[in-house]
Amino acid sequence: MNYKEKRQLNLRNYILLFVAFIFLFFPLFMIHNSLFAAVSSPDAIAIRVMPNPSHISALRWYKEQKFTGAPQSLLIDGYTAVRDGRTVYVNAANIGSDNSFYTNIYVISYNQAAENATIDIFGQILSHWKFNTNIEEFKKIELVKDTARLADLADIRIALENYKQDPQHGYYPKLTAGSYLANKTISTWPSWQDTLAKELGGSLPTDPVNKLGKCDGYNETTCWNEQTKEFATTFPVLPAGSQAIVYSAAADGLSYSLCAVMTSGYVSPAEAGACGNTTLKINLSPDVCSAGSCCPISAGIQVCADNCHETYFNGQHVSSACDWSSVQEFNVSIQLGKNVIATKAVDWGTLYGVSVTFNRVGCLSMTTDDLANWKCTTTPGSGWTGINYDDSSWPAAVYGHPGTAGIRAGNYLTYAQIWASGAGAGTTVYCRYIFMAD
Repeated sequence: MNYKEKRQLNLRNYILLFVAFIFLFFPLFMIHNSLFAAVSSPDAIAIRVMPNPSHISALRWYKEQKFTGAPQSLLIDGYTAVRDGRTVYVNAANIGSDNSFYTNIYVISYNQAAENATIDIFGQILSHWKFNTNIEEFKKIELVKDTARLADLADIRIALENYKQDPQHGYYPKLTAGSYLANKTISTWPSWQDTLAKELGGSLPTDPVNKLGKCDGYNETTCWNEQTKEFATTFPVLPAGSQAIVYSAAADGLSYSLCAVMTSGYVSPAEAGACGNTTLKINLSPDVCSAGSCCPISAGIQVCADNCHETYFNGQHVSSACDWSSVQEFNVSIQLGKNVIATKAVDWGTLYGVSVTFNRVGCLSMTTDDLANWKCTTTPGSGWTGINYDDSSWPAAVYGHPGTAGIRAGNYLTYAQIWASGAGAGTTVYCRYIFMAD
């Protein structure tokens, strides 16, 4: 059986599994909620699985279909997705039995004029959806990152081609000036946004980690020595442990190279966009061990806000939603040392607050029942989601409204909601929680 046949078989299996899931799981929800009369409901929840050979994002795929809605960004089991009304579009990776890597677009939808019970079940399915159950969780975390990297690279390539096709150019950005090295930039360098992005007419995505490896004697962010005007390694090779995007152009601008360091072990250097000349070696041990004890490198986070939230972990966007009655669940990868959960919450009515839980199994857990270490403000500064942002002037968080510990947030997350001191209904607040990991 060739690769294409295996992929088609996989797609059919996914569809059959999902149909079985709907027929089995849907009645259970009905019974659980005592909606016996609704078992004969004409409503339907359906999925369509589309091959995504270019590894584009769900939003890019949506736009390429010429849809004209206003999709909202969200995450489904860690993967980026968009929702437009009754339909959710997810870009997710799959790993075959032979460890082959490919991505699909999952289109999940329910019918018009659906009953409230159907809409609730749809939300529950999205909240509990699990991809990649055939690989270990710590590998999946890296796979999600690689999927995002490939989607970002696809977006950048489109911008580069549009730039070249413009009659005013006829070449790719040359970067003859404005970068540490002529014709070259890295997503951790200022020239990534200040020069390359400006040439392309907008902002550029960065790597999910966006950090160069250890480079003693050089700037820790850029690995550039301003005195000697040298990069820590021979470009385009990056320092060991780097996770970044690299762009270089020919002097005449008629060709370019664009790649990102892949960390899952499933995306080979032969895959378009995977850097094949780095010295990166990721330790995929499922645990971080010290002093004779081990802690998982991943942790689970749940967020529920009345009414909207945007949540970040270590400066990277991980979840967004505008639904006070649902909970967003996702996994994050812990780094040694300082880590930060940051969330922006928006209220539209008389009740307000955001609830968050964090669980690093056997090592650290947190809920907003306890206000310790939570800080909230209405006036954040630039970079407020980042690890190195100074929040020392932020006031301690307070409970939202009605807001005592144990107040039920939305319909599902039974922990207290927090808010910024002095801020009331109809406001926007910004909250941070810092913890150390070893």
